[in-house]
Amino acid sequence: MKIVLLIVLCALISPLDDLSAQDCTDKLLLDANERAFAVGLDSSGVWWALTKQYEEFTGLVIDGQKYGPYERVLPPKVSYDGSNVVVGVRLQNRWHVLTMEDTVALEGDVLEAIYLPSQSSTPWWYHTNGNDRRLSTYERSYRCVNEPRMVCFDPQGLVIAWVERRGAVDVLFENGQEHVTADEIKLSGVWADGAPVYAVRFGTRWSVYRGQEEIMSSLASLSEIVLNVVGSVCAWIASDGSGTARVYLYTTEMNAPWTSLPVQSAWGLALSPFDPLVAARAVRNGNNVVNFSGAEYPSGRQTGPISFSHDGALMVYAGVDGDHFVTINGKRSWLKGAVNLGVPVQISTDGSAVGWASATTLAYVNLDLNILRMGRMCDTMGPVIYDRRTKTFKGLGFVSGRLFLLECDPR
Repeated sequence: MKIVLLIVLCALISPLDDLSAQDCTDKLLLDANERAFAVGLDSSGVWWALTKQYEEFTGLVIDGQKYGPYERVLPPKVSYDGSNVVVGVRLQNRWHVLTMEDTVALEGDVLEAIYLPSQSSTPWWYHTNGNDRRLSTYERSYRCVNEPRMVCFDPQGLVIAWVERRGAVDVLFENGQEHVTADEIKLSGVWADGAPVYAVRFGTRWSVYRGQEEIMSSLASLSEIVLNVVGSVCAWIASDGSGTARVYLYTTEMNAPWTSLPVQSAWGLALSPFDPLVAARAVRNGNNVVNFSGAEYPSGRQTGPISFSHDGALMVYAGVDGDHFVTINGKRSWLKGAVNLGVPVQISTDGSAVGWASATTLAYVNLDLNILRMGRMCDTMGPVIYDRRTKTFKGLGFVSGRLFLLECDPR
């Protein structure tokens, strides 16, 4: 079976006021009789939906192309560059892994999960047959004694790493071989050169490693550790036992990790996809701040998730401090309308506009003019993205059971 992707570019004018209609359009994707119940939208513009036209079967739609029906469908995964889609389906009691170009049938196995490495179009999958558990791709398969956790890959998908619990200890595996055993392991990813990046706890102390190289030791606690998309920068939040926390950042070009000033607490770690830039929410001296690679900016009484533009150059978050605002690379812009703080703010490539999903529509603000625009009013709103190809904000919304693609052009 071959999945063919068609990027949706055409749109219909939304029945809003004239100002909104100049910028925002909408297109009917699926009628109510399709009964879409789960949807997704990638930053490359690829959209998908799971439908329930039949009581015991599930349909799959990818960019308007319909497949199935199937007995069961695992939600699709889209590669980071939008070049490939992988999905798991069960048909006639047999599981299959589908991509844009081929199909892999699993003989007698149950498909549990599907994966796509960040810079590869080659899928991996986790499948079981009783107590036989395996992580596999086309020409390789690794057996797992226990359920694999924190499964991750190097960007090209050549190295797979995961953690299994064995009695009272964690075991880290790399391409099927035992790598480390510790009281607790937090695996963040695999470096571009194939070395897993992880934190281990022996007793009460934590250490951070890249492969066999110890990056940091003697930490009293470690709450978060993340690796960027291309496997070149890692960051973590930890305490040395003094009662304060710090944000750490490491690249192979550093002799020692960069360390932030001590804070009372820190959380919500975010990394630029490509550059050595890190941000986290924090409390220092009783004040709510966002620490952005050492600089601190007010985060307000309430703050939404931190995110980066697709190219990694812009850090953005929204907050409330009396009025709503967005902050881009430390510069705060006050808004005339409310921002949904429950979802990450999407930002245009040049930083001139931000968008988000409200409860009922796609909203965006031109920051130069401080003008709020909105798309079609919906009953419920799904995900909103900034499509880096068309340079527009896009979102999926339901109106009386019908699925619409909303699109707003900030230019």
